[in-house]
Amino acid sequence: LYFFQSGNDRFTYVMSTDPAESTAVAEEESTGGANGADQLQVEQQKLEQLIQNDSSAATANDGKDNVDSKTSKTSITHAYRVPRLDEVCVSLIADEMNEQPVLDSIPSEYIEGVVKAIDLSKLLIETASQHIVCGKLWQRMSTERWNHCNVALHGNSWKRLYLERHINELLESYYAASNTLSNINYQRLLQSIKSAAPFIYSIQLRQLPSHLDLSPILPLLPNLSSLDITYKTLNVGMNDHDVQNGMHLNDALNISKYVQSSKTLTALKLSECLIDDETMHIL
Repeated sequence: LYFFQSGNDRFTYVMSTDPAESTAVAEEESTGGANGADQLQVEQQKLEQLIQNDSSAATANDGKDNVDSKTSKTSITHAYRVPRLDEVCVSLIADEMNEQPVLDSIPSEYIEGVVKAIDLSKLLIETASQHIVCGKLWQRMSTERWNHCNVALHGNSWKRLYLERHINELLESYYAASNTLSNINYQRLLQSIKSAAPFIYSIQLRQLPSHLDLSPILPLLPNLSSLDITYKTLNVGMNDHDVQNGMHLNDALNISKYVQSSKTLTALKLSECLIDDETMHIL
């Protein structure tokens, strides 16, 4: 298929497997008159030359492959499909989601297409948490990250499910480094927590090997109502004797500071924390 435009006339040449069946069609988008017919004849001659060149090239290739050139036919050149304008827009919106998070503002019939086109590996969670509410996006992010997702445990909100589990994993995996690197990691942790803070109602930590001071972190969550912490380290294998499980006195002091100042906390659970009388007294 050859397509070209000359002046106000548009020409499409359809090439068949049989060159004798090839035809040229002119579509006049405006009045062309005799000039259009003359121009068509000129362009047909050019196309005939192109067909001859293609036939010669095909014959030469067939000769290299030891195929009889007399029985060879010109291969069909498939037309390129021009994408629809709305398809281009969907692709562009998905690619620019970090710079222009407008998913909640587009017509509903295009949301599913945009969600499927978004590259989740490049999507910034901090940006999405602040500007995107669309449940379809958060559902896709959740199901592709975790195998089991019970949205009923998170207020039937996919966004809340994703952000709560995301913050849980950040806190569980945090380890304080040394010097400047430690400060950088801590600042990144605070940035992630601040961006997700309005949607965090429950924190459930299965481990906290870093014994991170939570007193400056928990007050950043204005809607936190349930706090469940287990002070231990998972998957330590044969190194269990090197791990200091249980709540330390500093941990109890930090938790007590938050409990004293919180206006929203309704449930506090500290399981498998090896709490003794002194720790309980502080709490």
